Amino acid sequence: MMVKIMLAFVPAVFCNQVTVMSGRLEHLLKDVRISIEKDAQDAEVVGASYRTLFQKLSQGLHSELKELGAQAEALRQQEQAEHNKTTAIHAEMKKLTGSAQGSKQLAKNYEGNADNVKQKFQMVEMSLKALVSMLQNAVITPDGTLLTQAGSSKETASSQTEIVQAVRRVLWVHRSLLQKDDSVLKAFKVHEVENANSFAAPLKIKMSGQLLASTIGTLTEIQEHISQKKAVALAEFSSRVQRYQSAAVATESDVVQRDGQVADSDWRVQELKFALHFTDTVIAKDQEFLQRLDAYVNRTDMMEEQQKKLQEFALGTIEKLDQQLGGSAQVPASFVQMKEVKKTKKHHSLTGEIEDALRTKKDTHTILMRIKGMLDSDAAASLTTDNVKNVMGALQQVLKKLTKQQDSASLAQRQCESQNLNSAEEQRSEDRELDLMRGAMANTVAAMSVAKTHLNGIHDKQEALAQVEGQFTHLDSSAGKTIGDQVKNRNMILMALQKALIVAQKLNIGQSAGQFKDLEVAVANLDRSVKEQRHEAVQLLQDFQDYTKTYQELLTDRQEHYTHALSDLQLHMAEIQEDVQAHTVSTEHDHDAEGERAKYCSLVLMFFQSEAKRRADAIQTIKGVLPQVPEILTLTEDSQQATAFLQVRSSR
Repeated sequence: MMVKIMLAFVPAVFCNQVTVMSGRLEHLLKDVRISIEKDAQDAEVVGASYRTLFQKLSQGLHSELKELGAQAEALRQQEQAEHNKTTAIHAEMKKLTGSAQGSKQLAKNYEGNADNVKQKFQMVEMSLKALVSMLQNAVITPDGTLLTQAGSSKETASSQTEIVQAVRRVLWVHRSLLQKDDSVLKAFKVHEVENANSFAAPLKIKMSGQLLASTIGTLTEIQEHISQKKAVALAEFSSRVQRYQSAAVATESDVVQRDGQVADSDWRVQELKFALHFTDTVIAKDQEFLQRLDAYVNRTDMMEEQQKKLQEFALGTIEKLDQQLGGSAQVPASFVQMKEVKKTKKHHSLTGEIEDALRTKKDTHTILMRIKGMLDSDAAASLTTDNVKNVMGALQQVLKKLTKQQDSASLAQRQCESQNLNSAEEQRSEDRELDLMRGAMANTVAAMSVAKTHLNGIHDKQEALAQVEGQFTHLDSSAGKTIGDQVKNRNMILMALQKALIVAQKLNIGQSAGQFKDLEVAVANLDRSVKEQRHEAVQLLQDFQDYTKTYQELLTDRQEHYTHALSDLQLHMAEIQEDVQAHTVSTEHDHDAEGERAKYCSLVLMFFQSEAKRRADAIQTIKGVLPQVPEILTLTEDSQQATAFLQVRSSR
């Protein structure tokens, strides 16, 4: 109800009617009481609405500060963890780089050693080739002298001595490849040489055509053996070079992978710093506004308490004045005409509207059997020295052939192992690259998910801020209207009280004049307190709007950051997917080619491995038989003795 007090001045002729004036003062006091009581009720409703909104704001801010504080601590721990991780990765990269350089140096050393070994083998091969060529072009005199292309007889003797010494030295060095009963070894008396310094004394040999041919044959076999050993040695060096080179490549690949991890970690650190800066800024803004809100609530409580006291005082004063003025006279006219302006009652249920709005808030055996058959046959009794020699020669040829096969098998095995090693290392390298790309893809997906989560959270926060600001603005508008009406009423009351004070002074009824003055002061103080409270409320709304504006700007900056980040991540994701697809197709083709090579190599290894045991057994058995065969040559031509020997030998 709004009461509008209209003042009218009474003609001077009624000044003597005390009873009539007292009645008018009582009507004024009644209207003042009603106005004060209604203002108190409206103030209580507005105050309750503000307290409800401020309580939810305060609870929301305290909850957000607690959550943001935990997030800030977690972000700092994650940033420190990423820093520690990066430091550890850099230390590991330093070790890996040193390891890769070491592997490269070892591979380089083996390459150099391989070149040196190759040159030494080539020098030996060239010397043997020259020696064999010299022997092949030599002429034997009737007295057994070996003549080469030389001038004088002195030179001929010197040349023969040097050739004999050279052949003897070669035979001594490679004696382990020849049988102890070898005619060439005996002819050159290799068994008499104790060490490499025992070749100083010249050796005269009566050369024959057969001995020359045997010597050339033996040297040729040694030459072939050296060539085979050279191939095996160079294959071994090549295998080691490839092994260390592969190790270096693998290690460098690990370094690249670690470098990628460092880049990912650096990106995460930047994101963490951005998030931490945002969080710290919001915490500071929340704390600042919370302090402002708390200060306002404290001041408001004090002012409301003061207003209540003033209202109580005013009502008490009115009560006293009523007692002093007594009953009012029945008069047809009043000193102060109070005109009630009836308005269509509007529904100002502020509590209902605010509470409804707050409730609408929105995360290898066949050869041995043949040999055994030769030794065990009935024709053994008719053996002679010549056919025993033939058997021995055949056995030696078989032994050489088996040994050569064994060397070939070893070389093939090394080559296959080297190929398998390279294939395996290439496969590991491809797998590492693919794992690296898949890891980058997984990290990108995770980062995209985080960016989307942040964007959704930002959207929700923006809506929440806009909703609270809307509620605050609506409440302030309603409260402002209500308080504005109250101020108008109090202004009229104050004007009426000033006039009433003059009348009370004239009537001089008890202490009524002083009490009217006290009532006027109390209403004026109440009006001033309400205006001050209203000014504080308007300033708080402005502070809240500044707070929400700053918060919205921070959210907008963060939204733009994550929108751009999400766009970059989506583009990066598309590039990674294309790389993975291209790498997968290339890897499948490489796997097909490697599969065919591995299958062929596996078949070769299976063949050599299946013959390896029988070949080794045959070599061991023939080596055990050959040292005993020359003993037959010392026996008489009596076939019974030869037969007896062979039977005994075969029974073993």
